[in-house]
Amino acid sequence: MATVTQDGPFSLFEHYQRCIMLLEGTGMRLRFNQQEWITVNTPLQRQLFSGQWQTDCKLVNGTIRDFNLMVDQRVADFKVDVFTLNNQNLSWPEFFTSEDHLQYIDLAYVISGECELEYKTPTGESKMKKLSAEHTLVNKIFQLKSVQSFDSNTKIFIARILIK
Repeated sequence: MATVTQDGPFSLFEHYQRCIMLLEGTGMRLRFNQQEWITVNTPLQRQLFSGQWQTDCKLVNGTIRDFNLMVDQRVADFKVDVFTLNNQNLSWPEFFTSEDHLQYIDLAYVISGECELEYKTPTGESKMKKLSAEHTLVNKIFQLKSVQSFDSNTKIFIARILIK
């Protein structure tokens, strides 16, 4: 997570794929390789882009907080999604199947609310982990099974980093 207080260019990261997501604030405008400006002003809106692109940022109206995931494409790919849960259980979606990858790292960031993650470790042991707002779990795990929310507005960002 980053707090951005002023306009400016992003650092270049050759070979990296990036995903940036607005968490708080009125938004930002991004321009890649001197092309058209795009606006990211909806909370939890994801914007994917190459880390080797020249990227300029202008804040829409003051300070923002964002979540920025960067993965080296030479060694991994990633899939991301944001889920909103209302006192419900989310079984692990097909979106995150990893049959072609022997290793992966899961990252879960609770944006708001509280939830419990159920998963299996590489040794097959079942585990439960409670997370509340602004907490992150990064874990090399075998199988994430479900997410259970405990309130009416749990929002969770989940990324699966697939090792090549």
